[in-house]
Amino acid sequence: MGWRSQLPTYLIVTVVAVLIWLWAAGETRETDERTFHVQFTTQFPADHIVTPKETTITVEIEGSRSALRSAPAMGSPIVLRLDAGLGDHAVDLVRLLNDHPDLRDARVSVISTDPPSQEVTIDKLVLATVRVEDPDLGRLQTDGAILIDPPQVTVRLPQRLQDRLGAGVSVKALVDPAQLGRLNPGEPARLTARVELPESLATQESVTVTPTAVTVSFTVRSNIKEVTLPTIPVHISGPWKDHEEYIVEVAEADQFLENVTVTADAALIDRIESSEVKVFAFVHISSTEKEQGIESKPVTYFLALLPEGGASIVAAQLNGSSQPPLIHLHISERAGPP
Repeated sequence: MGWRSQLPTYLIVTVVAVLIWLWAAGETRETDERTFHVQFTTQFPADHIVTPKETTITVEIEGSRSALRSAPAMGSPIVLRLDAGLGDHAVDLVRLLNDHPDLRDARVSVISTDPPSQEVTIDKLVLATVRVEDPDLGRLQTDGAILIDPPQVTVRLPQRLQDRLGAGVSVKALVDPAQLGRLNPGEPARLTARVELPESLATQESVTVTPTAVTVSFTVRSNIKEVTLPTIPVHISGPWKDHEEYIVEVAEADQFLENVTVTADAALIDRIESSEVKVFAFVHISSTEKEQGIESKPVTYFLALLPEGGASIVAAQLNGSSQPPLIHLHISERAGPP
């Protein structure tokens, strides 16, 4: 009966031993590798920035098994406050992480990080007043000046960046081309244009512009469009007084021009596209040139002949060239009466 009376004691000793073993196992020092998402902040007020603002690093930490279970992991960012002045700095990630309260409270230590340090720049944000450029209105022509409201915008940017850019920086006012196509000649237009930063600023995350849009006002003089015609016939013009003395012929290869892009008022282009109005290329030959028997001459002008009478000179290009095409000629004297 003696051992039975001691059974409770044996059970208590066993339970205590197991608990001690479990506690010891939990307190055994181990290492683990974690991925931390780190954000940097400064001792300065909100008008200062750190570049880069954040990064992801691989961290080797050490602690008890239970501490490692409660240590931070990839998820909510760990904010590291930099007690440094303006300029470039190499941040000691191990030191800052070991001073972080989340890691201290978890009772773990940072052994190493990859990378071991992070190059950062602390800079002050400044405000710059920047001119807004006139918008690109395509082929649209205007009467009078183009008004932009406001004519200047405020750009918030790092001071170092402003120093590098100098005083000549400006922003663009971008108008939706679809809006331009709906405007009528003679009517005042008032459009909203998006403000676009130059490429040197647009790629900088910390740069902002206020306002982000401006109002552009102007009066439309003409709405220019273009159309490319597959062929245009070539005609000869000149003084009629010597018409009976000379025969002027266009070389067979040059009697039609191909792929001619005609530019004119939108209303006229619409009539050309519908084949209501025909376009011709004219080469003007003077009396002196007929006497000289010239062998070639560039097109003098392109003319759109209106079915209701009259004509309109239009701009045209052959294969994208601004130079008028050269037309080869054959000039001969007419035979006199027998």
